[in-house]
Amino acid sequence: IHDDTDSLVEADGSADMGPVACDPPLSIFGSATAARPYDLIRLTPSGGTGAWRFSLAEDQSGALLNETTGAYLAGELSGTTDRIRLTDDGCLGMADYAIRVVNAMVISPIGGEVERGQSFQFRVEEGSGAFEFALVSARSGGEITPDGLYTAGAVTGADIVRIRDLETGQTSDVALTVVRDVVLQPRP
Repeated sequence: IHDDTDSLVEADGSADMGPVACDPPLSIFGSATAARPYDLIRLTPSGGTGAWRFSLAEDQSGALLNETTGAYLAGELSGTTDRIRLTDDGCLGMADYAIRVVNAMVISPIGGEVERGQSFQFRVEEGSGAFEFALVSARSGGEITPDGLYTAGAVTGADIVRIRDLETGQTSDVALTVVRDVVLQPRP
């Protein structure tokens, strides 16, 4: 039924003003803000009525996205950013979530022997650019700083350093053997 203002009038006499803004507002939470090619990220929606729908507002990597579950699979093109949009079929509103697609981190050194008390700086290339360094095992008494400066301990033994990309979640363990003296031996 229409009245003279062209609003839809409900059976109880109230006017239907059309869709309303989402309350609470829509938002998206993801397990990561960066992904390596072909990484799977689960996106979690909140707000609105719960009639959520996901879409790729920008697909620079060649990603795949499940529009009902929010499962995102990064595409093969790194150095790109994909933008996922959340809408709600029951209200007006939207939320966006950006995911940078980056190459896997490359760590150097990847292991080896170190003399007691020797220090060196880990170098990490590629990845998201945000990294965390931690000693998983410090049998030599070794230490590592937050920026990746490793110092071997005073006793011989094996130390394991874990390097984690804070945005992709990629981790890599580096085994270092602390010895009395490092001996270089040529290999033909």
